[in-house]
Amino acid sequence: MKKIECLLKILTLLFFVFITSIFAIEENSEALEILNKIDNNKVFESVYYKAILEIKRGKNTLLKSFEVYAKNKNFFIKFTNKEDYNVKYLKKDGNLIIYFPEANDILTISGSMLKQSFMGSDLTYEDITSNDKLIDLYKIEEYKNITIDNKNYIFISLIAKVKNVPYFKQELFIDPQNLTIQKINYFDLALRKIKEIHFLKYENFKNRIYPTETIIKDPKREDYYSKFKILEAKFDINIDESIFTIQNLYK
Repeated sequence: MKKIECLLKILTLLFFVFITSIFAIEENSEALEILNKIDNNKVFESVYYKAILEIKRGKNTLLKSFEVYAKNKNFFIKFTNKEDYNVKYLKKDGNLIIYFPEANDILTISGSMLKQSFMGSDLTYEDITSNDKLIDLYKIEEYKNITIDNKNYIFISLIAKVKNVPYFKQELFIDPQNLTIQKINYFDLALRKIKEIHFLKYENFKNRIYPTETIIKDPKREDYYSKFKILEAKFDINIDESIFTIQNLYK
């Protein structure tokens, strides 16, 4: 009798594990589908846009304006505000080349230096020149529905599955209606939250919904933030390869 009871307990446990694993696969499949939709909106073949970056540091505020040409993983950035006029960035083959018009010279940075601040803002060089799919860099750690301040979100936690990613962990808070990201928390290797981004506005660009206004915050400093606003954008357009050359930096 005891053997039968023991066997029944084992079978019940195995059944529970089996059912749990099925639901986990289903949830994981749903999460992967959501990430795919997010990636399809986020990643582009080419884009041109004009933007303004407001950098808040306590009582001080800096304004930067620039235009960007990007094709796959190549980026060309030209500043148009008075203080930085004609400073240019070229991101190609994993390296970032900065052109300084006053010196008529260039500086090349790569590797961990790409994690440095972009023009003193809360964005890094990697943030501003990223065109990678989340699904290629991260695996799903957690997936659930949550409610915060009477608002419903899909919550997806991601952990890096490859080396040299900008952030070891990301937490996505997604609008369940249109599957747009409303907020992202970023964590380093020690799982310390080092940055958060709030997506304030999205716009439709033919076959994609893309964020045009975001706030990037330092969780350690309430009076530190950067506001990034896209003024105009054109996706999937023809861009001449000559734009992504060192020669173009000197023009």
